[in-house]
Amino acid sequence: MHRMRAPQGSTTVVALLMLSTLAALGGTMLFSISNRYNSIANNVAWRQAINSAESAANFAIANMNWNIAAVPVFPRPLTPPRVGPGPMRAGLTL
Repeated sequence: MHRMRAPQGSTTVVALLMLSTLAALGGTMLFSISNRYNSIANNVAWRQAINSAESAANFAIANMNWNIAAVPVFPRPLTPPRVGPGPMRAGLTL
């Protein structure tokens, strides 16, 4: 009567194959997720930069308008002299 030999080491090989497969899948997922995270982080940074630039431009325009409004106007408006009651020399009316 022959005894069947017990398989030795096959469970270790199967466990190592499963572990390497899971590690490869995990690495692939981590690589994909890190790329998505980097693109989202860059998108957020660009949006913040655009908002900052836009607010700085709005501030500059408001400051220029305030400075222009603070400048005194001429004592009287500069208008061309009239030649008569209606038409001007160029044939235009005011």
